[in-house]
Amino acid sequence: MVNKFFGKHIHIGLKENLTYAKDNLFTYNRAPFLTEPAFINAYNKGKATDNDVFLKGVDLEWRLHTLCWASEQALKLDGDFVEFGVRTSFFSTTIMDYIKFENEAKRFVLVDSFAGVIPNLLTGDEAERERQGVKPEMVWEEIYKKVINRFSDAPNVEVIKGVVPEVLDSLNLKKVAFVSLDLNSALPEQAVLNYIWNKLVPGGIIVLDDYGYPGFEEQQLVHDEFARKHNTSVLCLPTCQGIIVKPNNSMPA
Repeated sequence: MVNKFFGKHIHIGLKENLTYAKDNLFTYNRAPFLTEPAFINAYNKGKATDNDVFLKGVDLEWRLHTLCWASEQALKLDGDFVEFGVRTSFFSTTIMDYIKFENEAKRFVLVDSFAGVIPNLLTGDEAERERQGVKPEMVWEEIYKKVINRFSDAPNVEVIKGVVPEVLDSLNLKKVAFVSLDLNSALPEQAVLNYIWNKLVPGGIIVLDDYGYPGFEEQQLVHDEFARKHNTSVLCLPTCQGIIVKPNNSMPA
């Protein structure tokens, strides 16, 4: 049995009636994307890139649904797509397949150190948290090679190996419509937001992967402070993600 809380009342619902119970998200509400063939196909292609390296036994369908929705909206805007924090390219592979990015006259720039988080960019709390997920150098080298090979025949996809913030000025981005931000560290994410804001077109979307995730509060504080500074706010989702949409009258960074 599963408890459901509504105000001061507790209702009991059957576990088997849950429509979704993964990634810290439990709901009885309908989730039609879970039976959408295009999404299922794209998600499976994306997840196959992980091959249990980071996400053994873990599914993230609702997070990927959010990313696919956001990227689909951004297709209508002028500007390129950027992912900061690529890992095996699970997210970007899913997105590109879902929206058929190969047919678009846009660039999708994938930026990652391909070495994991960088210790000297972490706060004390972040370093303690990330220590458990450290991968050997040879694992990262193999991941990088696979990502390069995966997109070798995609002329509008560019894989950039480099550390944020040092790599930012080399990206040659003019206009940006969509950003996926998942660097697991507050300082690099702050640098990305400051760098990207003036390039993000009005209506452009930033998806923050760790905004509401337990243990990632330092990133949330950076995100909220940045949004307030630019007269907007972060939409917090139960997936742990946050969404920032650039308003038409936004202040420059």
